[in-house]
Amino acid sequence: LAALLPTPQVAITAVTLGNPQRAAAEVDACLADGAAAVHVTHDAPKRVSHTHPDYDGVWGRLADAGVPFVLHVGGSRRSVPPSLHENGLAPVTDFIGGGENIRSKDYIALSHTVEVFLACMAMDGVFDRFPRLHGGAIELGACWLPTLLTKLEQAARNFRRTEPQLTAMELAPADYIRRQVWATPFPGEPVGQLIEQVGDDMLLFSSDYPHPEGTRDPLGRFRATMPDVGPEAQDKFFSGNFADMMRIPHPQ
Repeated sequence: LAALLPTPQVAITAVTLGNPQRAAAEVDACLADGAAAVHVTHDAPKRVSHTHPDYDGVWGRLADAGVPFVLHVGGSRRSVPPSLHENGLAPVTDFIGGGENIRSKDYIALSHTVEVFLACMAMDGVFDRFPRLHGGAIELGACWLPTLLTKLEQAARNFRRTEPQLTAMELAPADYIRRQVWATPFPGEPVGQLIEQVGDDMLLFSSDYPHPEGTRDPLGRFRATMPDVGPEAQDKFFSGNFADMMRIPHPQ
């Protein structure tokens, strides 16, 4: 796949996690075709959790290949029930004029399923079993990231007696997220504040070009939210962290 695309584009493939054996076979096919990353769905599978050993074939293959998994908007069912849009007010559209895309309530709930997905990966030991496994939450915002880390720290502390696996791993659950996960803020989110909260290693620049939500000046809009962020941390945000996630050399 990568050979068919002009540089510097890379091929991202998609795999659903409904059946663990078929998903593992599809990951093999994606890797054989030269996938630079594999988009996996972050809905809960019906039979067992995506963290069950049955899915180790998926996570182990990606870890061995050094290829990241990515989560993306649209990779799960909507978190907002349709009835919550029936509020007695005039119907609303998304900001580009359609009703099938994201509206304000959808935006509020956009990260809920991805937070649960990643929390399970950390708490159930997938990141512990596969320390080379890594991935990113793409076009899902990043304002949720500090809260997720805080909740993971609280969960490990509050439930350690009844769920001893939470403290039996090499690292605390939140530290696996810090080590093995990245996220892309939306343009306009307070990147400087987020870097203060989670450090300068977890956030990735993205514009979603050519879609309009990136705005006409995504670089300028992000920089406006980073007045106190130094040049080294800005370089990480705009390019270095992406290179780390993709396991490619840092741009000069």
